[in-house]
Amino acid sequence: MTANSRLPFSRRTFFKVSALLSALTLRFGRPLAVASALPMAGAYINMDADELEPLKFDAALLPAYAAVHGIHQRDLHRLSGPPGRAHDPEGAFTVPFKIMIAAVAYAGAEPAQPLFEHLWTREALWPRFGRLALGVALVRRGYSPNTLNLNEVEAAAQALKELRPRFVKNVPRALETGKGAVGLVLRDAAQLPVTGLPAEARLMIEYDWVMPRTCTQTQAAEALIRRLSRPFQLNLPQPYFTLAALPEPARTRYAELWREVCA
Repeated sequence: MTANSRLPFSRRTFFKVSALLSALTLRFGRPLAVASALPMAGAYINMDADELEPLKFDAALLPAYAAVHGIHQRDLHRLSGPPGRAHDPEGAFTVPFKIMIAAVAYAGAEPAQPLFEHLWTREALWPRFGRLALGVALVRRGYSPNTLNLNEVEAAAQALKELRPRFVKNVPRALETGKGAVGLVLRDAAQLPVTGLPAEARLMIEYDWVMPRTCTQTQAAEALIRRLSRPFQLNLPQPYFTLAALPEPARTRYAELWREVCA
C-alpha cells in the first residue's frame, strides 16, 4: 500500500486490511498500491479516473461515474462484478463497495428538517469535491445533479462562487472543534439510521473497486478486492439521485466551472 493511500475504514478495520496486504505481499512478492476516493474519517481525495494511469495503482476505489470514464477510455483491467448495473451492465470492470449519501451535519442540535439550504452561509464547511458540491448546488435549485443543461450548471456554479465556500479537509472534525456551524458530509447509506438527510432530495454516490490497466499485481489486487467487498442490498430513501457519468463535453464544462469556484 502506498504511503499516501487513504482507505475508508475504522482504525480496527485498517489494521485488518494492513495484515491482509502484508499477507498478499508475502504471497505475491511486491506491495500493492491502493488508492481510495472515499472519505477517510471525513477527509477526501477528489480523484477522477483520468488520474489512474500516471498514478499506477493496482486497485482503486472510485465513484461509479468516474469508473465509467475509465471504462470508456479503456483505462481499466477486466474485473468480474455483479451484472445489471447501469454503468457496468455486464459486470466486467467494477465491483461495488459502498453507497454514500450526502448529508448536512450540524455542530449543535440537528433541526427537525435538515436542508441543503443551510449550507449557504459563511459558517458552513465544505469538502473540496467538485461533483458533490455542484450536485448539491443543482439539487438546491431544483435541478438534476446530472443535468446536461449548461445554463443550469452555470447558475449552480455561480451560486457557489457567490457563497465562496469554506473548504476543509475533514468536515466532521472541523465541526467538532468549533470551526463551523454546519457542513456537507458523506455518510454510509448502510449505517442506519442515516442522520442529516436534507429535505430537498437524497444525493447518492456509488463507490466501486476497479483495477487500472497498468496494474501489475492482478492476482493480489483482485484477492484484496474480493476480501473487502460484500454483497449489499439497500432500501434507499426516496426520492433520490445518483451521481452519474457525464458525456465528455458536459464533464469538461463541469470541471471548468469547479475550477472557477475554487479560484
